[in-house]
Amino acid sequence: MRVAVIGAGLSGLACAYTLERNGIYPVIFEKSSQVGLGSAFSALWAKSLLRISGDPIHYLKKKYDFEILPMSVLKENTIISDNESATIRGDLGYIYKRGTEPHTLECQIAAKLKTPITFNSYIEIDDIKDDFDHIVVATATSAIPRKLSVWTSTFVCQTRTAVVVGEFKTDSATLWFNEKYANKAFGYLIPNSPKEATLALIVDGHTHAEMDFFWDCFLAHERLDYHITQISDAPHECGFVSHLQAGNVYFVGNAAGLTDDFIGIGGLNAIESGIMAAQAIAQGYNYPALAKPIYKDMDKIHEFRKALNTLDNRSLDNMVSFIDLPGIRQLLSGGAFFKLKHFWPAAKLYNTLKDKQ
Repeated sequence: MRVAVIGAGLSGLACAYTLERNGIYPVIFEKSSQVGLGSAFSALWAKSLLRISGDPIHYLKKKYDFEILPMSVLKENTIISDNESATIRGDLGYIYKRGTEPHTLECQIAAKLKTPITFNSYIEIDDIKDDFDHIVVATATSAIPRKLSVWTSTFVCQTRTAVVVGEFKTDSATLWFNEKYANKAFGYLIPNSPKEATLALIVDGHTHAEMDFFWDCFLAHERLDYHITQISDAPHECGFVSHLQAGNVYFVGNAAGLTDDFIGIGGLNAIESGIMAAQAIAQGYNYPALAKPIYKDMDKIHEFRKALNTLDNRSLDNMVSFIDLPGIRQLLSGGAFFKLKHFWPAAKLYNTLKDKQ
């Protein structure tokens, strides 16, 4: 059986590793020259936004015998709007490093592989469709699913990510919501170490040419005077596919629309969808049926994105004030027990009423 995996990100690597464990050694194509994104950054796995109950690390280990290690535990999350702030403390999730260093999430998985990766290989489906029995599309972009007419975009933004130097708590993260500089998106600060952090701004509804203006506004408004050692810009798109599998082609990770368009958390979904696609290929399972719970969860989280798109700064202030109420803070601090998706009917009702106005 010949299997191709297009993309050596989280989903592609997880798929390839699972295939190997089932005695199948795929051909892995990666358009860049190395594993991991060129610009290093930190990312959250917030338990309140994850589909699964309990601890995600234990979940992967118990269900799939798939082991990964976080950079640190997330114990504190501060949310800041234009005039309000709220800090939640508890067992909130994990912080992972992304990029090319040995301890990053991608490199942890790549280190498990025996199969060599074919780097600097930009692959189109038409180039290889006759050479492989199964093709797994694990790209970070929508190019292939869009070309196959299965992609619908839901959220398009510009991102600026910087590495900054300062003093940081390694178990704490900060999120900013302010339409003055982020429109309907957000900024965040996540530590890489006690002396270094990832500072990022995501802006929707604007072009890359406008990012300097919004970045300067972000830094000035929030009085962020960190020394910047690295900075990079990139577009980002969230969406969904009409079919998770099209013939012998399987869509996983970002290419399947499995990064949520609310806060942009997709690492666990990427890994799990890659594992599921490999199980379907190796063991004859139905991949769309396996991945259906993940996709249903994305649909629920999308209702919160639609609601956030309607909020102005006054509404965001009210939202953060509500989060800061003692009972609400206590609920949110539950981490694995509180799931945002449980409140999706309220978000859906809100969106329905907004549509009627």
